[in-house]
Amino acid sequence: MNNCKKTLLPWLTLLLCPVLALAQTNAEKRQQVERMIADFSSSFSVPEVDAGTAKTMLNLSNVLFLDAREPKEAQVSIIPNAITKQQFEAKPELYKNKKIIVYCTIGYRSAKYAGQWNKRGYQMTNLRGSLLLWTHENGPLVDQHGKPTRLVHTYAKKWNLIPDTYQGVF
Repeated sequence: MNNCKKTLLPWLTLLLCPVLALAQTNAEKRQQVERMIADFSSSFSVPEVDAGTAKTMLNLSNVLFLDAREPKEAQVSIIPNAITKQQFEAKPELYKNKKIIVYCTIGYRSAKYAGQWNKRGYQMTNLRGSLLLWTHENGPLVDQHGKPTRLVHTYAKKWNLIPDTYQGVF
């Protein structure tokens, strides 16, 4: 048995070291998200709100959270009381007088979406960093049944930069 441990230990070390080297702290993940946002944010001229401020607006009656992701992403989790873009587009006139906070995974798709609707007279604001920074602020999420969840569809492995207290799905 001891010989087996001595033989396996070096192999396990070789296999696990690259994996451990890839592990990032939550602070490093957040910094990477910030760098990614900086790469595209100048492409849009849409008002933004940070996740901390948006959390304080979650239960305000004049504020609506709108998920601009694809249905398969929203099925995993959404911000509580948010609606999907499909629900919004079915009857946009219902929300004309609301302050609408749009989000996606990192904020690119939501900024693009908000810009299109702002040109039509809506008041849309992009959630800066969207779900990635929302989770770094410990923002609540619910599943499709309205139950709290820590699962987040991160679109792709590249964007799986959520804190360790959440679980990425892609």
